[in-house]
Amino acid sequence: EFDKVISLLYKEEFLRLPTKQDLNAIIALHKKVVGVDGCFGCLDCTHTYWKNCPKAWQGSYEGKEERQSVILEAITDHHCFFWHASYGYAGTLNDINILNLSPFHQTLVNGEFETLEKEAGVVPYKILDE
Repeated sequence: EFDKVISLLYKEEFLRLPTKQDLNAIIALHKKVVGVDGCFGCLDCTHTYWKNCPKAWQGSYEGKEERQSVILEAITDHHCFFWHASYGYAGTLNDINILNLSPFHQTLVNGEFETLEKEAGVVPYKILDE
């Protein structure tokens, strides 16, 4: 229920792909501040340690730090505005496994994000060799 309420409250403004205007503003910001043209944001994963992980799940959620954790995958821009967040991955997964499971990765693979980049006049990032 919690995730449904969060989605209802924040999906339209915060939990969405950027619009054409958003993408142009983000790319201009990164070019001005960091000097990198075409940069959309930074993607990373972070672990939240799970002190009260159920005993039956502990092996699935125990990562390299030998503690149970749940992983947040996120993309943020220079202002730390989250353009993508996906939470709940088991701590045993590494960043590559999480990227392969990522809803954002699917937008890259299925061409949805490429369409947005073209509409914004950005040179699309190719994830697959065509």
